[in-house]
Amino acid sequence: MPANRAGEELDIEPRISAINDFLEAGIAYYEEAAPGMRTAGERQDRQLDELFRSALAEVWG
Repeated sequence: MPANRAGEELDIEPRISAINDFLEAGIAYYEEAAPGMRTAGERQDRQLDELFRSALAEVWG
């Protein structure tokens, strides 16, 4: 993503303004909103870790 935002890929393909504008607006929103958002905390992290490991075990044995 940093390479994309820095414009390093602009010479590979043409810019699609509508998509780029949408993404830039979303990124700007979350950069501003994120510091004020509550975190889910340690408990939810553990639950998600357990779910992920369970899914891996189910798929890969």
